[in-house]
Amino acid sequence: KLHLKQYVKETNLDLLIMLDASGSMGYTSLTQRPAGWTRHWTKWNHACCVVAAMTAIGLAHQDRVGLSVFGQTGGGPAQHPGVRLSNATNHWQAIAHAMQRLEPSVEAAAERDAASDDAGSGHTDLAAAMDAVVQRLTRRSLVVLVSDLIDEPEHLEAGLRRLRFFRGRGHDALILQVLDPAEVAFEFNSPTDFIGLEGEGRLALDPAALRAAYREAVDDHLDRVARTCARFHFDYLRLDTAEALGPALSHFFARRASVVARR
Repeated sequence: KLHLKQYVKETNLDLLIMLDASGSMGYTSLTQRPAGWTRHWTKWNHACCVVAAMTAIGLAHQDRVGLSVFGQTGGGPAQHPGVRLSNATNHWQAIAHAMQRLEPSVEAAAERDAASDDAGSGHTDLAAAMDAVVQRLTRRSLVVLVSDLIDEPEHLEAGLRRLRFFRGRGHDALILQVLDPAEVAFEFNSPTDFIGLEGEGRLALDPAALRAAYREAVDDHLDRVARTCARFHFDYLRLDTAEALGPALSHFFARRASVVARR
C-alpha cells in the first residue's frame, strides 16, 4: 500500500510588545478606584494590563514574547533595555517587574515643568521607537504597539512603513491606543492651568471656550491614526480606560481571527 506522509512544521511566533512609558501615560481623570486598588487608574495601568494579557496569550501558545519600552522617564528622554524574547513559562515575571519599575508619574512631570524653562522638549517619537525595534527583529514577527499615540501622525506613519517594508520581512502589527475619556470628551468646565506631561509647558485655558475646537482636532487625529493603520493593513483598536478591558480585547481578537481565517 502506498502511504502519503504529510509533515506540518510548528513555527513559534516572535511577539514583541512595544510599551509607551512617556509622561502622558501617567494621566487619569477617573475618580473611581478599582476594587483593591489604592490609587487612581491611569493609562499606564490600563496599558500594563494589555501587555499582561498579550504576554499570557503568547506564552500559552509557546511563542517567544519580548518587551520594548520607549518614551521618557525622570528628567528627559530615555532608552530602556526592555525584556528579551523568551517562551519560558515564568517569563511573564520579568515583563511584570520591568513594567513595575517604569511607571510614569504625573506629579514628577509637573515638578519637572515647574523647574524647567525648556518647554516643548522630550516629545515621544514613534518613528524613532519603531526604527529601533525593527533593527532588532531577526525574523518575521508580530509587533504589538501599546500607546496613547499622542504624537504627530506622520511619525506613526513613518514607523509603520518601516515595520511593513524593512528588508522585505513584512512584519505584522497590532496598534492598541489607550486613551482616558477626558482626553476625548474634554468635559472640563472651570478655567484652569493645563500642564504638558512631556515638556510642552503650562497653559491657562478656559475649557468651555475651546471644547468644540478641541474635539474637532482630536476627532481628526483619531481618524488619521485609524486611516494610517488601515493603509498598511495593520489592525487597530482604541481602548477607553473607563471601560473593562476583557470584552474589548475578546471582540478584537475574535474579529481578527475571522479575518485571518478568510485570508
